[in-house]
Amino acid sequence: MLRRLILVILIACHFLISVERGLTSETTGWRQIDGNPVTNTVLEIEGLEEAQAVRWKVELPGEGASTPVIVGDVAYLTYSFGEQHRTLCTTAFDLKSGQRLWERRMLGAPTPVFEQFPPLRGHAQPSVVIAQGVVVSFFSTGNVAAYTVDGEPLWFRDLQKSYGLIDNDYGLAGSPIVVQDRVILQVDQAQGSYLIALNLNSGETVWRTLRADVSDNWSTPVATPEDSGSEPVIICSGTHRLAGFSLRTGDRLWVVDGLERLCCPIPMLHQGKLVVTSGPGGNTRCYRFPEGYSKAPVVDWSTTKGAGFVPSGICSNGLFFYANDQGILTALDLENGKEVWTRRLEGRFRGSPVADQHHVVFANIDGKSWIVRNDRQGEVVKEINWDTAIASSLQIYRSGLLIRTADSLMLINARTGSN
Repeated sequence: MLRRLILVILIACHFLISVERGLTSETTGWRQIDGNPVTNTVLEIEGLEEAQAVRWKVELPGEGASTPVIVGDVAYLTYSFGEQHRTLCTTAFDLKSGQRLWERRMLGAPTPVFEQFPPLRGHAQPSVVIAQGVVVSFFSTGNVAAYTVDGEPLWFRDLQKSYGLIDNDYGLAGSPIVVQDRVILQVDQAQGSYLIALNLNSGETVWRTLRADVSDNWSTPVATPEDSGSEPVIICSGTHRLAGFSLRTGDRLWVVDGLERLCCPIPMLHQGKLVVTSGPGGNTRCYRFPEGYSKAPVVDWSTTKGAGFVPSGICSNGLFFYANDQGILTALDLENGKEVWTRRLEGRFRGSPVADQHHVVFANIDGKSWIVRNDRQGEVVKEINWDTAIASSLQIYRSGLLIRTADSLMLINARTGSN
């Protein structure tokens, strides 16, 4: 009882410090809570490719593909290293200087090597989420850790210890989201899939809902807006179906069929619609909710025009943009799903695009990126070769780009001054 009281006081104190530093109680994670990250920051594209545009570059001591998550002037990310990559790390960097602010390590539970596990990839596939001054890390092994934004440990969970070994060929990859005071994790595997809610402050299980009709997927859940006049609904895609769950109880509210066998891209809520891609093959469906989010949606339009199997798309300016795994970039009209334009790029795409109000930025894993106007013409305004493999999705920060490569983190062309 005393330990829990101390923990609550510690979190409250760090939340007050976070507010003082300019952080808010809003949730920040990979692709935000609605799955569709379009920033108000304007990307300055002139000079991005020049050598002097690199503000700083720091080496990362471990492997991973988690996307750095930015809060204020700090980036949080994860990596792993050591035998079977059992050393799981969460770290924070000052984006103005590139200085590492803190690093915290935990030992992951012993686990059989996943059947399709590339030995250099590591267990840091999910990205962190930050909410109410708490940083939550989730790893492919089912280990969960929570820290204050200053790196003080709060709680740890081992989902394999609690609920059995993770049975997923590639390990888990869906990122956590936080809705109100609950950390939502989508644990999809060959058998025994489940959706789980943990208390943000203590890590204790609030509810766990089995998903017997779902096998291994790698998608991240999304939550409907809290200002929609009803309780938020957690939406998950996976194994031929889309399902909505009660945030309060975890009960399944509705389910609709029509997706493909495997789901990697995150569902995207945009202006009352939900865009979902599944694969392999790129089945894309747009849903609407005529009876509200607590009732099953209906299909607005669908297309088999091949979207990406791994990367998510992005909605902006009335269009849905995506690059498939073979390097073909496409824009669809969000109103009817019709193709507006297509461009052939090159290379393999795994990271998802990011966007400001005028451009969408795509990057392949071989180190090339393309900046495209987010309009009905889709002009490619800049093509850049970074000469290094790119390990995750890019992030826009202070008019520049934050890039995680195979072995480093670097900031390009950002305004790192005080303004």
